[in-house]
Amino acid sequence: MRSWIAALLFVVACRGQSKTAEPVNTGATTGSAVASGSAAPDPWAPSAAKPATPEDKRKRAEVAIARVATIQPKLAALRGLPLATPVPAELQSTEDFRKFVMAELARELPKEQAEKLALAQLHVGLFTKPVDLAKTLEQTMVSQAAAYYDPTSKKFFVVMAPDNDMMFDTVSAHELTHALQDANFDLKKYMPPTLDDDAATARRFVVEGDATFSMIAYLAADAGKGKGMSPAIMGLMKSQISSMASMSIDEYGSMMKQQSAAMVGMDADMKRSMESIAELPPIVIKPMIDSYMKGAVVSMVAFEK
Repeated sequence: MRSWIAALLFVVACRGQSKTAEPVNTGATTGSAVASGSAAPDPWAPSAAKPATPEDKRKRAEVAIARVATIQPKLAALRGLPLATPVPAELQSTEDFRKFVMAELARELPKEQAEKLALAQLHVGLFTKPVDLAKTLEQTMVSQAAAYYDPTSKKFFVVMAPDNDMMFDTVSAHELTHALQDANFDLKKYMPPTLDDDAATARRFVVEGDATFSMIAYLAADAGKGKGMSPAIMGLMKSQISSMASMSIDEYGSMMKQQSAAMVGMDADMKRSMESIAELPPIVIKPMIDSYMKGAVVSMVAFEK
């Protein structure tokens, strides 16, 4: 349930929209700044002359975590799904997150299976050289996650707090949708490790697509100041989601690199995360992005029905 890529792609896509396709969050102050490419003052953002220290990052994360309590009820109301108990939110170190990822990978993709799968993918040309698949997946997950919801502990963890409140709200809305899914439908039951690859991929499209669509709908509703999902807003969302879903991996990577260079004051760790997307093997990154973006199209169609 990693929302970092989904959130970044959404916000970066907003910045890259042409004038004929306005982003759905035009009513929000930070959203307007992101969409237009202008730099809005942000108390979380470090200056170019003074990079963020570990203490700066910790304080920023604490401010971000405090916002979760206000996001949860709005999202629950938007999705029409009850959330009887608020989801606990905690700060987690990158090292502790790495340990979590390694444990998950060891459970879902044992070493012997990972080695055989990597050899098979190399043989059919999906890799251009031998790779340590488990290590590549570990690095991908660790570098591309700012926050996540863990259905085992039933907690929301912040690993890297984004530089502004819009980005954090984007990440949070995605991950808290997973909390809503879990509370109402039981994610671990819906995504058991016994599923074959095709079934797991199909269900991942449902889980991640719903979270991505809900994330965008949340920002649109928030920008509308409680006016709901008007036909005009739905039309803009449909255009934006369809546009993102049709982009190629190369287009995503190029866009991320360009926008990373343009974002003044962005945390260095997040810049590296943005720029590394273009370097990941397509066989690793494409299923991940497709589940977010193409899955959002499926959820959007269901929502319209």
